[in-house]
Amino acid sequence: MSYRIAGIDVHKRILAVVVTDVEIESEYQFERRMFSSNPEQLRSLAAWLLVTLSFVPDAEQRLWRTVTRKKYQLRCDRVRLQNQLESLLEEAHIELSSLVSDLFASVPGVC
Repeated sequence: MSYRIAGIDVHKRILAVVVTDVEIESEYQFERRMFSSNPEQLRSLAAWLLVTLSFVPDAEQRLWRTVTRKKYQLRCDRVRLQNQLESLLEEAHIELSSLVSDLFASVPGVC
């Protein structure tokens, strides 16, 4: 299986780039090029390296990802707060576990 490796030496005004195709049991062939730091030259560098843009999801998918992350974070916060409350009650020597099997059980009709 072959793949490409690139090394880029970044300076203020230029980029020195060396690329090689690596294959098992073969010699390395290096290709060297210089690019300036202006946008046109950077685009040509990207084309030479065959760099593709990252996947950017559409607006709806980004929204669902945000909602999912927020829901997960809120769930984690809830568990953290429950653990803190249980710890606080234990430190105060309040033994509710003998009266209630689940301190945070859902009550019907209450969110």
